[in-house]
Order: sequence, then structure tokens, then C-alpha cells
Amino acid sequence: MTARAKRLRLFRLVGNLFWYYLAICLLGGLLRWALPRLSDVVGYAFLPFGVLFGVLAIPWLLVSSGFQFGFIKCPSCDARYAPKFWPWIPKCCQNCRYDIYTLQHRGDF
Repeated sequence: MTARAKRLRLFRLVGNLFWYYLAICLLGGLLRWALPRLSDVVGYAFLPFGVLFGVLAIPWLLVSSGFQFGFIKCPSCDARYAPKFWPWIPKCCQNCRYDIYTLQHRGDF
């Protein structure tokens, strides 16, 4: 069960990091638009984030669809881990409240 929880932590990281990279890329685009004189400098400064955003897009799509369609399951109860239409993947199972970081069930139902 520990190996499945580690893999689920990695999937959760990929699914949730995408939103941060999207926000950083949008911030870079907004700064290029707002500061036309510094457009080139801002573009080069945010270029690594844009490239990483492009690299993470396909794995994020696979992971998020795995969570959405129920292919990624809880290591404890073997049911759907995350809610069906939720952009943020929680750290606890929606069914049994199994926390993948502490490897224990949470008691707050």
C-alpha cells in the first residue's frame, strides 16, 4: 500500500502543479502586455516556465483524466480517489478519508 500511496502522491503533484504553472505563464503574458518596454526581458525570464508548461501539459491531461474517470483509485479502499469534476486533487480519499501522506484514515467525516 505504501508504493501505491507514493505513486498517488506523484500523480497528485503533477495534477496540482499544473495550475501553478498556468498562473505563472498567464502572469508572464500579462506583464509582457502591461510593460511593453520590458517585453523582451519578461519574455526571456518566463520562457523556462512556458517550456515546462508545455512539457507538463500531456502528463497533466492523462493524470487529470485518470482522476476524473476513476482510473486512479485509493490505495486503501480501491474506490475512486478524487471527486469527479474537481480541478484540485485533495490529499485524502473522498470515500474513506485515507490520507496519502500520513498513511492513516482521518476521523473528520
